[in-house]
Amino acid sequence: MLADGTYLKSNGHFLRIEATDGYWVAVEETTLSEAQDGEIVGVWNDPDTGRLWIDKTRFISDKQTAIITAKAYDQIAIWDNRNQTTITTN
Repeated sequence: MLADGTYLKSNGHFLRIEATDGYWVAVEETTLSEAQDGEIVGVWNDPDTGRLWIDKTRFISDKQTAIITAKAYDQIAIWDNRNQTTITTN
């Protein structure tokens, strides 16, 4: 199982992406087997429910654009790469 983080699927393998700026925004729930080569997925294990979340994810450099995008996809938060924390969108 993949640890919490963001990954690029390449040749059937998941390569962890480490970013130091910008924001990750989930746009659509998926599974590891449904993810296509070249897609970026975010993985998050919810400690409160034990549920594994896997989402197609986009990198957005601007905070306001990231929040607007997240709201458009009914997401409750984005991931801030610089500060390594979530930012709620409400």
